[in-house]
Amino acid sequence: DHAERYTTSIHDDLHKAAMAGAATVSAAKKTQLQSDLRSAKALKPAEEYLAANIVEPLRVRLERAVADATDNDELGSMVRTVYREWKTQRIDEHLEDVVRLAFGRGQLAAVTPGASVCWMVDPNGPACPDAEDNALAGAVAAGDPFPTEHTFPPAHAGCKCMLAPVTS
Repeated sequence: DHAERYTTSIHDDLHKAAMAGAATVSAAKKTQLQSDLRSAKALKPAEEYLAANIVEPLRVRLERAVADATDNDELGSMVRTVYREWKTQRIDEHLEDVVRLAFGRGQLAAVTPGASVCWMVDPNGPACPDAEDNALAGAVAAGDPFPTEHTFPPAHAGCKCMLAPVTS
């Protein structure tokens, strides 16, 4: 329920990111892209990442605060501290990755299944052996894994890679 509330609060942003990703690889109309995203459940990886990397660690910290507090005043202070830290530090660490996941999954959803795609490394992004390995693999069929077992970018936190359809 907690993860669903967070997901609901950023659903529109995730959908926009997925649509933007889809539009980079397909000239289909907006209605078709939206249908592709729904069929592929394109937001699911971003929602799962949000739950695993933001909500679950937050809940662990809150549980620890509840267990460690000796009275209600201390508990209130500890809970406020946890939420303040998460709001000002932790969420920003992961939010860009959540949006990039939606973008990348949107790209994959809009590519014709089996069409050839390449992994494109962002020349300004952080250096990453996984991304380089995927790019060196050349063209793979959309949906098939690259050498690192990823089927779409990002490959890691901070990854700014993209898929590119291979044109003949």
